[in-house]
Amino acid sequence: MFAFEFLLDSPVLLSLLIVFVGICFYAATAKFRQLQRCGIDLDFQSVELPGSSRARISRLCVGDQLVSAYFKDVKTQYDMFQRGRRLAGDQPCVGYRTARNADFQWLTYNQVNDHATWFGSGLIKKFSCGNTESSKYIGLYAKNRPEWVITEQAVNAFGLVLVPLYDTLGTNEFSFIINQSELSTVVCDPVKVSLLFDQCSQCPLLKNIVKIGKVQQAELDIAGRLGLTIVSMDEVENEGAAASLPHKPSNETAVSTICYTSGTTGDPKGAMISHGNFVASAAAFLLQVESVQVFSIKPSDVHISYLPLAHIMERVVESTILQGGGRIGFFQGDIRFLMDDIQTLRPTLFLAVPRLLCHIHSQVMSKVNRKNKISKMLFQLALNFKKKEISRGIVRNNGFWDVVMFRSIQKMFGGQLKGILTGTSSVPHDVLAFWRCVIGCYVLEGYGQTETTATGTLTVAIASAPGNVGPPSPCNKVKLVDAPELDYYAENNQGEICMKGPNVFLGYFKNQNLTHEVLDKDGWLHSGDIGQWLPETRSKFEEVSLGKDMHSSRSPRHVRHETEHQGAYPTRGTTHKGCKICDTKHYRQIEKS
Repeated sequence: MFAFEFLLDSPVLLSLLIVFVGICFYAATAKFRQLQRCGIDLDFQSVELPGSSRARISRLCVGDQLVSAYFKDVKTQYDMFQRGRRLAGDQPCVGYRTARNADFQWLTYNQVNDHATWFGSGLIKKFSCGNTESSKYIGLYAKNRPEWVITEQAVNAFGLVLVPLYDTLGTNEFSFIINQSELSTVVCDPVKVSLLFDQCSQCPLLKNIVKIGKVQQAELDIAGRLGLTIVSMDEVENEGAAASLPHKPSNETAVSTICYTSGTTGDPKGAMISHGNFVASAAAFLLQVESVQVFSIKPSDVHISYLPLAHIMERVVESTILQGGGRIGFFQGDIRFLMDDIQTLRPTLFLAVPRLLCHIHSQVMSKVNRKNKISKMLFQLALNFKKKEISRGIVRNNGFWDVVMFRSIQKMFGGQLKGILTGTSSVPHDVLAFWRCVIGCYVLEGYGQTETTATGTLTVAIASAPGNVGPPSPCNKVKLVDAPELDYYAENNQGEICMKGPNVFLGYFKNQNLTHEVLDKDGWLHSGDIGQWLPETRSKFEEVSLGKDMHSSRSPRHVRHETEHQGAYPTRGTTHKGCKICDTKHYRQIEKS
């Protein structure tokens, strides 16, 4: 597993071992230049705003102004892609591979733009999409693949609205979404066609199926009997290419997508996310990582896409990559081959769920623990020295220990990772330290919801203290409010977490009552998560138990925040996995059970 493994598993002269360890000790303890902190005080990462609400914002904000855009010429998702196209027109944009031993095949930015133009034009010409209010909603039921991006960019280019569908929906929820959003046209994978046929009787407004791939005669026969039209995506593109209509994108306040979230009870909720919401979330991320000069998104950057695009987090990350002209490589569609896809693609940015990080950590440590005592001792020695480097702001993958101990593990991920972004639940401290040390890149934890366009808080890249999810993002304010029914009060530095900013959604589609439950008259989103401000930034935290949901329609999540004078921390809920928020106000991650 390790470069020096053959030495440890065979007789080695004691003198050579002593010399080897001595060299390792010298190399690992040599003084290295620390990364610039750019004036950011890690013990004071946010500012409390004047007023009685005790709301806090990021110190990266100028005055009390939240960030809504990073580039002056980018206001919408359409603008985000077009900026990337200007930067990397004939360079790779989206890629895929058809087998484990195959290379990635790529479409350039200009090619994606052409396909999006033709497909959008075809949707309008063939199905009159956008001619009425209901016909502007386009369903998309597919795995992560280039056609997902092409469909999304077609929708953005012609002022339509994307409504993603996802596999975990039950049949009732599936038909509910199609009916509530009045979908008449759905773009889908080949394997999803039969599922749409099965639900057709429950979805009277569904008329058109656009299949990604060749339409079979049997499918034409079934569609005819059901009163549906089924055509291939290529056929729609060909018709659109003949017309090639001019782009008519929406403005920043218009709805970009309706992202449905499944509740524990009741029908799914359609969160209306605007173009401006996407732009604000991307802007906050870029401002935070570039402010400490750790990395930025450029045409040379590569992202591996495997988390479902039907969910908001992957959508935000991919929009950010496209805005910078980076490349997106799609996994084969089988999670068993994900590591092979990663090794071939060699990504620079990796979006990971904590379960995957914990699983890989467990596999590696299991192999280490099967080694002899000397092997385990040296592995721990390497981890300890890397931890010391990280505590001094040094994050790298080219040090002595990287070469002799961790290189094989780094190659599992292509050897080019600059950053790992994670959220949705908490990452154990030892796992977080492992990834920072062994992979030698920045690991950022965040907290957000679909309703905040996946954004809320994010750790500062150079902060090494584990167990938190960073300060408020520069695009939103954060405060705690009383939750008397649970005996939490803001005056005691406990309460429900609320957020406000240009990343907060427009409301729930066709559900004003539920919208008013979570969005108050002043624009604050009430998250349903309980947080507690703690007295010291780097103190240990205790769980705060939560007995029931804050809103009858929402699942409880429990958050802990830490901060310079106060911090909040997530606690355990009844339906979600943990996540922490940190701030200095450091929000720690939210623990959702």
